[in-house]
Amino acid sequence: MQVHWKVKPAEKHDRDVLISLWHQFMQEEHEQEMTLAQWPSTTSLKNWITRLDRQIQQGKITVILKNQTVVGFIGMIDYTDKDWVPAHVAYVVDIYMLPHARSFAAFKQLINGFSQQVKDRYSQIWTNIASSKHRVGALLSRLGFAILPDIEVPGLEDQCYLSKTIREVDPRADSANMFAAMMSGK
Repeated sequence: MQVHWKVKPAEKHDRDVLISLWHQFMQEEHEQEMTLAQWPSTTSLKNWITRLDRQIQQGKITVILKNQTVVGFIGMIDYTDKDWVPAHVAYVVDIYMLPHARSFAAFKQLINGFSQQVKDRYSQIWTNIASSKHRVGALLSRLGFAILPDIEVPGLEDQCYLSKTIREVDPRADSANMFAAMMSGK
C-alpha cells in the first residue's frame, strides 16, 4: 500500500486529535524521568489547550496526515507570544509524530510543509532540542538547520538552539515590517 502524506494548517476539527497527540508526546518524552505523580497537571493541560486554540486560530499549528489520518504536528510561537522571539522568526515549540509514522521522508514532509506555510510571514525558523536528542538534531541538520550560537531562553537549560533560513529578506522590507509592528503596538 502506498502512503499518502499531506501537510496542512490545523483546523478547529483537528483539536481533539492534537490533544491526544500532545498526551502521547508528553508520555513518551517523560516516561523515563517522571513518576505518574509528576505527569502534567490538569492546569498544564488547560494552559496547553488554551495555547493550542489560539495557535489554531492564528495559523501556528501544522499537521501531517498519513492516509488522511493526523499523525503529527508542529506548533510555533512568534514575537506576538513571547517578546524574546525576533519578529522575523517562527519559533517551533512543539514537534511530534506518532512512532508508527516516523521516517525521514515523513519528517521532511512535515518540516518542508511547515516552512512553505510560514515563509510569507517569517524569514527564519528557530527551535530548540535537548542537547541529548542527537537523532532529532541530525534530522534537522539534514533539512538545513544549523546551530544558533549565543542564544539562551529563560527556563530552558541544556538545550541546543537551531535555525533555518526559509526566505531571504530585503533589509528595506524588514525595516518596513518592524515599523508597521511598532505602529500597531506589537
